[in-house]
Amino acid sequence: MTLQQLNELRKESGIIKNLKEEIETFADSIPGGNISGMPSAKSVCNSKERRYISCLADKEKLQKRYEKMLYKHSEAIKYIERIQDETVYNIFRYRFVENYRWNKIAVIVGGGNTEETVKKMVYRYLSKNQ
Repeated sequence: MTLQQLNELRKESGIIKNLKEEIETFADSIPGGNISGMPSAKSVCNSKERRYISCLADKEKLQKRYEKMLYKHSEAIKYIERIQDETVYNIFRYRFVENYRWNKIAVIVGGGNTEETVKKMVYRYLSKNQ
């Protein structure tokens, strides 16, 4: 896994949470009306039915995007979980899963580490394990 892929994971973590919330609240935004499939007017379907169908299609697109991102996210998590060194594992988890800043990670990890030191640990680990 590359640093670029891990940074994408970090950015996508927030997007995944937002997508999940959007999908869960999507039902509230779908307009009501006659959705039986039987035409209620002379036309094949009325405007409420068209909006409902459109909203369902949008929800399905969101669901597919969410599942795709979740799969990529889980692959990156599996990569991070294979890290044997506990300190390096925690740095990766805090940075790329929890989205913490480097200075906060340095404080959490402790041991006199600075943000530059924890960054260097990540870069060294990635250069050794590519």
